[in-house]
Amino acid sequence: MPEQVRRGCYDEVVTRPEQKTRERTIIEAFLEAAKIDPRIDGDGREAPDAQLVFADGERVGLEVTELTDPSLKASSSAMKRLQLETRKLLSGVPAFVHVHWHPRAWLDPKRVKETAAQLATIVRQIVQYRPKKFGRRRMLKRLPALDRVGDVLVFPAEDGPKVSATSETWDARGLPEVVQARLDDKEQKVPGYRASTGLQQQWIVIATGSERAQELLPQMLPHGHVYSSSFDRAFLLDVPIRKVWELTLDQS
Repeated sequence: MPEQVRRGCYDEVVTRPEQKTRERTIIEAFLEAAKIDPRIDGDGREAPDAQLVFADGERVGLEVTELTDPSLKASSSAMKRLQLETRKLLSGVPAFVHVHWHPRAWLDPKRVKETAAQLATIVRQIVQYRPKKFGRRRMLKRLPALDRVGDVLVFPAEDGPKVSATSETWDARGLPEVVQARLDDKEQKVPGYRASTGLQQQWIVIATGSERAQELLPQMLPHGHVYSSSFDRAFLLDVPIRKVWELTLDQS
């Protein structure tokens, strides 16, 4: 029977080969995004997840993790369901709908249908009264299920209805806190990594947009935020678009 491991916030069971394949994919995406070309060393069974060997002989320990958050996962799934439910209710309406959430907004999965119904109501009102002036923000205040919505923008779209309701998710839940939580999860292992490998330089890559991680929009990454970690370098990686950001660390 293949060896099994539990990974992530959802207690997901995967085989060791599956786990190492995921890690290898993320590592290769990181090297491409960072435009560096070291050799990847190690059989993938030791901690940290890999060692990078550069042309000058320098070796660096590399830990890989994925950016996951249970609360965010629930909200993100709810927002995707909101999009589907609203599209059904707006059947035949030639419009593209963008929902702009208030900062720190979070959609309760139990209120998806109620929210979709009220969202469809205001969209139909906007379409009906366009191009006349329409107090949509005043109407939002009268719709309790939309109390976390800052604005609803509606644009003509012949292939509509289309609904975008998830673009503010990471910002709403506080991206820095989620990133810091992933760093904290690995923090106590750093001394062991240095001891087992004999390498002082230890890096960590936190992946987004990978198989299990949530998506990240670049504009959601706060500028100048300082994270606490004893890793020497830390990176946030968007796997699909091969974009990497180095995080500023306070190692004191």
